[in-house]
Amino acid sequence: MSGEILAKEGVECTSTITDVVSSIWTEYNEIGDILKEEKLNYLIIENEEDYVIATHLYGYIITIKANTSNNLGMLKIHLESVAKFLHEKFADFKNILTERA
Repeated sequence: MSGEILAKEGVECTSTITDVVSSIWTEYNEIGDILKEEKLNYLIIENEEDYVIATHLYGYIITIKANTSNNLGMLKIHLESVAKFLHEKFADFKNILTERA
């Protein structure tokens, strides 16, 4: 798992936010490897104004950033839908994406 961002969706997706998500995801999975525990499936960060949620796809990370006025459960469902769509579209490239990650 490389921790690289594959896709972003949302207003004002900045590289700072994606860097933070990437760093947290990478560190968490390295600790999980060391402890032989399950890997992270979703990451949810909430601040005063925004949610940032993330999941993985072939060793990459997909993130969505949205205002906290949005329903977090609906955002997670949207993220799952995006991940499923991309999973199907990139299935033919799975070997290439997995090797790079």
